[in-house]
Amino acid sequence: MQVKLKLGLSFLFAILLHFWQTALFPYFHIHSFLPFLALSFLLKDRPTSLWMCIASGVIIDCFTYTKMGIWPLNFCLLNLTCYSLKTYFYADKPLHLGIYTAILSFVSSLFHIIFLFLFDRSLSFSGKWMVIDFGFMPLMDGVYAIIWLSVFLGAVDQVIKKWKAKAK
Repeated sequence: MQVKLKLGLSFLFAILLHFWQTALFPYFHIHSFLPFLALSFLLKDRPTSLWMCIASGVIIDCFTYTKMGIWPLNFCLLNLTCYSLKTYFYADKPLHLGIYTAILSFVSSLFHIIFLFLFDRSLSFSGKWMVIDFGFMPLMDGVYAIIWLSVFLGAVDQVIKKWKAKAK
C-alpha cells in the first residue's frame, strides 16, 4: 500500500475514533492519534512527522477540556524523544506497530501528566491513576494499533491488490 494512502487512512481512523471514543469506549480513554503518529514516525522523516504531531495535537486540543497547546507540545516532545526508536521497528509488522505505539503511549502519558501538573494545579495524584495511565492505557493503545490499524489497513491493502489484479 502506498505511504500516503496508509497515512491518510490511519489519520481518518484516528479522527473517527477520537469523535466516537466516548460512545464506543465510555469507561477508558484511548490515545486515538498515537498509532497514526507511530506510523508517521516509521514512514516519514522527522520534519514531516513533526508537522503531523502538531496537526494531531491541534485537533485534540480543539475538542478537549485541557488548556490549548498541551497536546501539540506533548506530541512534539514525543517526536523529539521517541523518533530515534524507529530503527528498531518496522511499519509493516502489526506487532512492531503495537509495541511502538505502546511505548509512545507510555511516554506521552508521562509528558501529559507533567504538563497537567505544571499548568493545572487542581489535579490530585492517586495510585489508581498511575496504574491506569502507565499500565493499562499503553497496553490498550498497542492493542488498538494492532487491531484497528494493522488488521484493517491490511484488509484494505488486500482489497486494493485484488482490485488492481482484476483491472489488468
